[in-house]
Amino acid sequence: MSRRSPSRPTPAATRWVALGIVLLVFASFLPALSSGWVGWDDDALFMRHHKFRALDAENLGWMFSTFQTGHYQPLTWLSFALDYQLWEMNPAGYHFVNVMLHAVNAVLFFLLIAAFIRRRPEVIPSGTWGFPLACGVGALFFAIHPLRAESVAWVIERRDTLAGLFYLLTLHTYLRMLDRQGSARRRMYILSVVCFALSLGAKAWGITLPVALLILDIYPLRRFRTAIRQCLLEKVPYLLLALAFAGFAFHAQKHAAMEMVVDHTLFDRLMQSAYALSFYIGKTILPLGLSPLYLLKPSFDPLAPKYILGAVVSLGITVVLLLLRKRWPWALAAWACYAVVVSPVLGIAQSGPQITADRYTYLSCLPFGVLAAAGAAALINRRNVRLLIVPLLLALGVLTFRQAGIWHDSGTLWEHAIKLDPSNYIAFNNRGYFVHERQGNLGQAIRDYSAAIDLNPEYVLARYNRAGLRLRQGNHESALQDLNEVIRRDPDHTAAYVNRAAARHAQGDIEGAIADLDAAVAVDPTFSTAYQNRAMIRAQQGDLAGALADVTTAIEFEPYNGALYMQRARLRSQLGDAAGAQTDYNEAIRLQRGR
Repeated sequence: MSRRSPSRPTPAATRWVALGIVLLVFASFLPALSSGWVGWDDDALFMRHHKFRALDAENLGWMFSTFQTGHYQPLTWLSFALDYQLWEMNPAGYHFVNVMLHAVNAVLFFLLIAAFIRRRPEVIPSGTWGFPLACGVGALFFAIHPLRAESVAWVIERRDTLAGLFYLLTLHTYLRMLDRQGSARRRMYILSVVCFALSLGAKAWGITLPVALLILDIYPLRRFRTAIRQCLLEKVPYLLLALAFAGFAFHAQKHAAMEMVVDHTLFDRLMQSAYALSFYIGKTILPLGLSPLYLLKPSFDPLAPKYILGAVVSLGITVVLLLLRKRWPWALAAWACYAVVVSPVLGIAQSGPQITADRYTYLSCLPFGVLAAAGAAALINRRNVRLLIVPLLLALGVLTFRQAGIWHDSGTLWEHAIKLDPSNYIAFNNRGYFVHERQGNLGQAIRDYSAAIDLNPEYVLARYNRAGLRLRQGNHESALQDLNEVIRRDPDHTAAYVNRAAARHAQGDIEGAIADLDAAVAVDPTFSTAYQNRAMIRAQQGDLAGALADVTTAIEFEPYNGALYMQRARLRSQLGDAAGAQTDYNEAIRLQRGR
């Protein structure tokens, strides 16, 4: 007898499952909707920058040319600009868009899983609801997993959800291309390439897609062996885009965080990468102890037990799956796709102070969702399996709800990070910044900065921050000691020169203060604060012409700063330029009113 064909799910069943996915995503990420900005890039990017707050030609040009924060992400900046038009600086709106994008991605992934599994009809369960439910299980395993919390609940990681949207659309259109002929096939192919370009425009971490597509061509599509030349030629446009955006990404990162670990050897980086590869598997299986920052310590020892274990696990999985490739081709394909997609952020080219990061799983762990769906499809008609799936998904949703809540504010975030790792000096520094800026607790902030310095004396940011608070307390001598150490360790730290100038000026060392401000503008000729402060000192010394020249230069680099126009207005008034002073007063008032 021939095998009975599975019942085809009705469109209504598919729609109901998709709706359930959206509702469960919003329920799991409900805490994110009431969260604010966090002191982990959000404050610096949203509160201090104005370039995304308008959609004029100048600001659009900035969005498509800037490498701010070490990323090239013009599409992400454009989405933030659209956010600003809707809700200005209300963080709830930005969080809502992040969650909405993630919910859309979950539905797209649900449909993508269905498209893959339909190519393996032997695993499709019978019944109208069995197939969409199995695909829904896989989509939810991805969507409401706690590892997603960082990408969804952290506003600046909009780049993950937005890049993920177009990455999934790239895969959808690629599969549709394979089911069409002639001009319809060409249209789908072009659309797939365009979607890939848009994904890279949001964040460039999908650059390994051409390799992932080749893996899919081998399995489960099984077309590589019979159409090798066609499969390779199809990937050329994807590859060219990937190379271009990889160049943008490297340019963005080379002067940023990559410099932090330039002393790591190739062996160090390989061990770090092998550890990360196994780390994400472990956290996928048991998502506990998730942190906003898994710190790459200065004392990194590649032969420490956890790194050796990570390398053994990663190598062991690879070897076993290669040996079983004929029996378990699906497992090898999933592992290969995972390893390929996550490879740019494993640590070979280090980017940032982290050894691993939850956000790096957003695209790379998609294959595990497909495996979860395939497993559910094969077993979902067994009652005991169905009973097990519900509590497992419920547990994931609860854990995600808790993890999203950790991103509510800076205090909650860094308290959590310190609790998980009391040696995390960056967490101490960031908590110190929060308790000072938001709570006004200078004493606790100085203690946190001091703890960070004790944990890592090379960490200049904490020393610089402590110096700033000591200046506020009038403890100029201690502030000078900190600032001297900062400048010794980082001679290009322009802000340290400015603060040291303030300390010297407070002690009556006018010559030393001017020398520090001269050094600041020599290092960074666009640093407007240095010009502004030098203008104030020159005005106090009676050099009104020199002060006017400095504040005018500052305005060139910071034309949205109303305080600079007020400063120049006073100088012009003193110099007898009443008309110029009135013009500057008017501009200062206009900027203050936000017109």
